[in-house]
This record gives sequence, C-alpha cells and structure tokens, in this order.
Amino acid sequence: MSKSDRLDILVNNSGLSWGSSMFDVNEQKGGDKVFAVNVKALFYLTVALLPLLQKNKTDQDPGRVINISSIYSFFPSPYQPTVPNGGGTFS
Repeated sequence: MSKSDRLDILVNNSGLSWGSSMFDVNEQKGGDKVFAVNVKALFYLTVALLPLLQKNKTDQDPGRVINISSIYSFFPSPYQPTVPNGGGTFS
C-alpha cells in the first residue's frame, strides 16, 4: 500500500443514531456514542489531516472538506419510521 503526500478533498460521511425513542436513550451508551461518531470523530479526523490538506495549496486551489449530514439534522421529527413507536430526532 502506498501513501500520498497530499490530500485535495476530505469527505466526512459517517453518522449514527441510538435507534430508539429519545426517552429510552442511555447517556453513555447512546448519547455519548452518537456525539463521538457524529461530531468528535469528524472534528479529530479533519484536524489530523490538516497538514495534508494544506500542503501545496493556494488561494485559487485550496484543500476542501465536505461534511455530509442526514436530512434529519435540518428537520427534527417526532416520528422516525425506521424506529418502532416513532423515535424521533429531536435537537
């Protein structure tokens, strides 16, 4: 396997939910895990790769970071059809 000495584009595309009603989420097993994957992992990976993203970049050709999120992050919903008895994605 070879390694690159630069990175032009980083696409962060990961996420999870706790898969049950918001009233049933366990803070450490659910909430902390969701936050760790959906927020912290994205942040720390981006920070770790900044040197490669910045290498050989210019104002006209900068390094790029694309963060992909679920549509639910924009539209909190009290009902999530994939979860029995609703579930929701409240902010």
